[in-house]
Amino acid sequence: MATLYHATTAELTIGEKLKLTASAVSHTTNAFQREAEHFLEQRRPEGRPPRLSSWFACDKANLAAEYLDAQLTLGPDKGARNGQPHLYAVEMDSSSRQPMILSNAVAVKLFAGEKDVALLLADEYWAPTQEWRCWEYINPDIVVLERQPWPDLMALPLALAAYTKDSDILKQFLGTLGRQNFEIKARSVPPAKVLPKK
Repeated sequence: MATLYHATTAELTIGEKLKLTASAVSHTTNAFQREAEHFLEQRRPEGRPPRLSSWFACDKANLAAEYLDAQLTLGPDKGARNGQPHLYAVEMDSSSRQPMILSNAVAVKLFAGEKDVALLLADEYWAPTQEWRCWEYINPDIVVLERQPWPDLMALPLALAAYTKDSDILKQFLGTLGRQNFEIKARSVPPAKVLPKK
């Protein structure tokens, strides 16, 4: 068990152990995000908790706060969330740690009709190979340890900067995937026939 951070507009009770049956992502009204969630669920390895019934937490308080801020201002379900934001230290099994940026990247690629790339991104989400900076931890169970002060105005831009670095890593990773796909396709093309000289 690890101490992590969870930001929410809901009031949580200190000391309470909470089990979730349906997370906010399972209620999204955005069709493409919903498709991405089901796509990620289909690729989920055995033994990993489902995103659709898990709490989400971060290993840094400012990351959790920045994630909630982004969801409240830009998220597909922003109208469904209301209330004052709260930040909590929580205890959670931290064995399922995924790159935060990739769930949205899967949705973008599915929307663009690039299912083969979305497949590779989903696999990277569940079994990361890159040096990502922003991680989301998921588990159906958490214990609420204590309320935390909301990060100051200097801490939130640092979280955004880390996410931006992951965006750069994602671009490099997609570039690598493009080259790999090209190499695979190139190897699958039969060699050109050489016509005899007349």
